[in-house]
Amino acid sequence: MNEREKQILNTIINHYIKTGESVGSRTIEKKYDIGVSSATIRNAMADLEDKGLIYKMHTSSGRVPTEKGYRTYIDELMDDEKDDGYNDINSYIKLKSKQIGLILENITELLSKISKHTAVSLEPSVEKHKIKKIDMIHVNDRRAYVVAVTDLDIVKAANINLYNITSEKVLKEATRYVNNLIVSNNYSYTLQDLKNFLEKVGELDTGFSDRNDSKFRISNEPNLLLHSDNLIETINFIEDKQNLKNIFKNIVDDEKYDPYEVNILFGSKLGIEAFKNMVIIFSIYEYEGERGLIGIIGPQRMEYKENIKLLNYVTDILKQAINSAVILKLTS
Repeated sequence: MNEREKQILNTIINHYIKTGESVGSRTIEKKYDIGVSSATIRNAMADLEDKGLIYKMHTSSGRVPTEKGYRTYIDELMDDEKDDGYNDINSYIKLKSKQIGLILENITELLSKISKHTAVSLEPSVEKHKIKKIDMIHVNDRRAYVVAVTDLDIVKAANINLYNITSEKVLKEATRYVNNLIVSNNYSYTLQDLKNFLEKVGELDTGFSDRNDSKFRISNEPNLLLHSDNLIETINFIEDKQNLKNIFKNIVDDEKYDPYEVNILFGSKLGIEAFKNMVIIFSIYEYEGERGLIGIIGPQRMEYKENIKLLNYVTDILKQAINSAVILKLTS
């Protein structure tokens, strides 16, 4: 693209984001005063259309951006500026808390409130997290309920069907033994270690399953329906939260996304009809080697500049919060 085409594409996209209306060459000439004639603008728009960056809507003679046009706008045309207008965000996020769940709950609600879009967060998998303590509750001589608290104060629980008849007294002794083992090993006992131990004495249910142990949060979910071109498809898809969670779990597992960088993923890349015309702006974070995610889901016609600035700022705050939590845990 030459500079004139970039200027006109930028004008078309900003106009469409703000108004939701297509725009023609005469409107650009009269309203935006870019210093060239309507005929010159029209020729440039024809070139942009040939390059797949804009297209003509059936209901109008004007043009709107394509997904490729939005991607070009994000990668080449947007100003790369840091924003310092969110200074009050710190008051919403408990930086002194070492509970990653509480931090993420605040962040998810905050992103949704400020962006006016659906916001999501995914906690790191707790599979490798250290166990702080456990409790084994006697249900009957063949069944117990096991509760484990991690060093992040995440609670995991599972039922276990015991292979041998076990009295309440024996179960209490076993609980004491495991907790002493945790302490003597300087709290290096992981959830996986606990699962390995329990599987020797009984059959566990899915309470400690590794694929689903990352807590998924979503705020302002109804907004997904407002921007869907296929309402029934979207309702059917998001009705099962595991569908949404799996999208973000797959993103987290993709190593091409570096931590603490804001990324933009267009829904068409997911191969899911319900997300075809949506976009996800997200950031990966890390806590003790495990990856999680925070993000915003919205329509392709969104305020990219503002939402990217917002997520950049919140990502920096999250990084500070995580560092504070690690220091707090190490000194507690």
